[in-house]
Amino acid sequence: MLEEGAAEVLNNRILPIRIDDLSVLQSAYMPFLKNGGLFISSGNTFQSDSNLLEKFQLNSRAFLILQLLNETEKLVITSKVAWITPVRTRIGQCSGLGFQFENANSVIKARIESLLVGRIESPNPAQTL
Repeated sequence: MLEEGAAEVLNNRILPIRIDDLSVLQSAYMPFLKNGGLFISSGNTFQSDSNLLEKFQLNSRAFLILQLLNETEKLVITSKVAWITPVRTRIGQCSGLGFQFENANSVIKARIESLLVGRIESPNPAQTL
C-alpha cells in the first residue's frame, strides 16, 4: 500500500525496516511526534542500513518500507528525520534516527497503534524519551 507523497521520494532514500518483536516496536514507536514515527537504531538488526547516520540529516525525507511482527504485507510511508541520536551519547542510549510519518491520515500509524494497544502509555523504556 502506497501512502500519499511516496512517489516523489521514491528515487531519493528508501529504507526497508523489519520489526519482528512487539517490545522492539514499542520502544521504537514515537507517538509524541505529529502523525507518529519510528526510531531506527543505527546498530540494530531490524534496520538494514549500517550507514544510517551518515545518510540523513534533520528534515531529510525518506521512504520507509515497514514489515511488522512477521506479517507478509509491507507497509510504505513517506517520512522525514525529526530526531537524531549521535554515536557518542550517554551510556545505554542507542544511536539512530527518528523518522516522523508525513501523512496525517496514516494507515501505518493506526496499524502500529492497534498492535501496541495498552502498551503505548507503558512505563517501559523507549529508545528516545
